Amino acid sequence: MKRVILKRRPSIPMGTFGVISVDNLVLFTVELPWKDNANNVSCIPTGKYRCSWTKSPRLKKFTYEVTNVKGRSGIRIHSANFAYQVLGCIALGEKNGVMDKKRGVFSSVSAIRRFEKLLDKQDFILEVR
Repeated sequence: MKRVILKRRPSIPMGTFGVISVDNLVLFTVELPWKDNANNVSCIPTGKYRCSWTKSPRLKKFTYEVTNVKGRSGIRIHSANFAYQVLGCIALGEKNGVMDKKRGVFSSVSAIRRFEKLLDKQDFILEVR
């Protein structure tokens, strides 16, 4: 089973930013700021999580779901540009930067496609540091 590493930078009010890597693929991430793991308003705690390819009822498509997050469910890895768009999930981008004075990740749809193609719908372990 593949291991995917998410290295975060310190959380700021605009979000929690980091870099995710698997094999030779390196992408940028954005999540909500840390708010004590509160549902829909916080990023998840550091740790190791199993991720599975499942259908999201909210997104109405298959995505990777981050499972076994204490007190949380429905955590997904999907496309978005800014922290306020993820509701506790993890968004991927090929670039990071600032748009309209908001920090985020960009080229998110293509980043998700590359990530999902590489992992080929197989379960993996996500290590959040």
